[in-house]
Amino acid sequence: MEAADACEIAQLPEELISAALSLTTPLDASRAAAVSRDFRAAANSDAVWSRFVPRDLPSLADGELCGPAPASAKGRFLRLSDRPLLLADGLMSMWLDRVTGAKCYMLSARSLHISWGDEPHYWRWIPLPESCRFSEGAELRSVYWLEIRGKIHSRMLSEDTTYATYIVFRLADKSYGLDLPFQEASVTIAGSTTTRAVCLQRSILHEDNEDCAGFRTPFGRRYHRACGAHLVFPEKRTDGWMELKLGEFYVKDCDTGEVCMNLMEIKGRNSKAGLIVQGIEIRPKKRGLAADSSAHSVLSTNLAPTHLKRPKGHTINPSSAMSKTKEQRRDESQAATTSTIACEIACLPQELLMKVLLHITPQDACRAAAVSQAFRAILDSDTFWTCFVPNINDPLCLAFEAEVIYSRTLSQKEKFLCLSDRPILLADHHMSTWLDRKTGARCYMLSARVLNIAWGDTPHYWRWIHLKDCSFSEAAELLSVSWLEIRGKINSEMLSLNKTYAAYIVFKLTDESYGRQDFSVLEACVGIGECKSIRKVCLHGDGVKDNEDDGLPLHPQKRADGWMEMEMGEFYNKEGNDGEVSISLSETTETHHKKGLIVYGIEIRPKKIRLGSLKESHLCVS
Repeated sequence: MEAADACEIAQLPEELISAALSLTTPLDASRAAAVSRDFRAAANSDAVWSRFVPRDLPSLADGELCGPAPASAKGRFLRLSDRPLLLADGLMSMWLDRVTGAKCYMLSARSLHISWGDEPHYWRWIPLPESCRFSEGAELRSVYWLEIRGKIHSRMLSEDTTYATYIVFRLADKSYGLDLPFQEASVTIAGSTTTRAVCLQRSILHEDNEDCAGFRTPFGRRYHRACGAHLVFPEKRTDGWMELKLGEFYVKDCDTGEVCMNLMEIKGRNSKAGLIVQGIEIRPKKRGLAADSSAHSVLSTNLAPTHLKRPKGHTINPSSAMSKTKEQRRDESQAATTSTIACEIACLPQELLMKVLLHITPQDACRAAAVSQAFRAILDSDTFWTCFVPNINDPLCLAFEAEVIYSRTLSQKEKFLCLSDRPILLADHHMSTWLDRKTGARCYMLSARVLNIAWGDTPHYWRWIHLKDCSFSEAAELLSVSWLEIRGKINSEMLSLNKTYAAYIVFKLTDESYGRQDFSVLEACVGIGECKSIRKVCLHGDGVKDNEDDGLPLHPQKRADGWMEMEMGEFYNKEGNDGEVSISLSETTETHHKKGLIVYGIEIRPKKIRLGSLKESHLCVS
């Protein structure tokens, strides 16, 4: 079994791996590249790393990005995440978090609102070391009223990210009054405020075994206990400064609003001195102080060429190595590496695998499960298949439950297989729907009864015929018209989002129509919102392979169910808020009569999915 699973990732298409990794984080992509040689090409591609480099970066100060621009998207990300970069106004710096790819910021002391900050008697501005991105900081000389405020708009931050904010500071040798009373820190966003008790200064005496360690007086210990166990103390940073967490906040989108951060102590009436403020830092939550260096190690390691890395325990005989060609040595090195990464997918963290697989299609999921047992466990879980199964109140599920009764509860995967097995008639009996087995998208068939057929209610021109072994019980047969016009419509809300659909008219031609060129050239039109596609089609000549770019009419294709179908056009359903999708087939300019057309309905399904794919997919989904 191990031999069969060796290099199992190599069996997956590279575009699938790239698309999946681009939906994770920089650290996850680098961890994946470190596990497998086959992941490395995809994990280092521009398709993955261009997703981690934001397009709305603020303007940087001159000279911040000196030197030639990196040739790859990964190189650009590494440069933007290597160190804080000063913005054009000189009052803020920014960088990308190397673990998550989120935008981070430092607000300088000059950009903060410091009460009495412009009074030299209370505060003074001092130069900072060259290692700091800002040239000056604010030093507290003596105040009773301590209040420091900062703010940043959510549009500058990364969406769908939980941030933490920290004041970055030092204490002068003769600092005092910053331990008791404790300070109050607060963070406000979108009208919601979180508040916590913090302490800028620990006492010299520090006893780790006491709950109130660091408070030498009985009063101090009683005060600590009164504030509870959630008092926050500062931590030492790798750059030599201290940082104190002020709070957390969640940025849903760029319209969340302004984020306000505050540190204050105005009730104690005691003098305070010796606080040196560099600024306020905003970065993603749960990122430890060492995370940047650890992520840097993972990312930097993966920059080295693969052939320079030897598996642990692999040795080379110098004399034999000299006698072998470069290709032989490379093949042996790759073979040795391959042997060490058998069952390599199993080495990936379970949460990474789940995160990746939740963004692929059912067909890709089945392909992945076929090459790896590690994938199969996730791909058989309800957590994965829930993404493709509509909720229980959906018309498709209600119609399915009314049609079929099972003796046991079906798993989510079993429900998906049932809902994608065949069209299911909705309650009105005029439409059927199902899930596309390859993409999971919603598909529909509009029966001839719900279409607007010109003169369709006039028996002299059209008649309704009964059908057997079909989802719909009747179809419309054309007896004789000179004005042919068939229209259908469906609301875009009923379709899957971010999908390209195609619309097909499903029909047959009677024996009388063959040999007659009544339907030589017709006009097909599909429109949504302000977008419309128009094409020339021909209902005769089934099986002819068309080239849409040659300007000639398109021909119908034979379906597996015995009917014919003609693609009328395609459209893209982005957010489902573009209103109705209108579909039409017409020929109104010629005066000759037309006959012999039997209309079953109009089918709407994802583009480039042929009807036979349902049967083909049965072989893939297991």
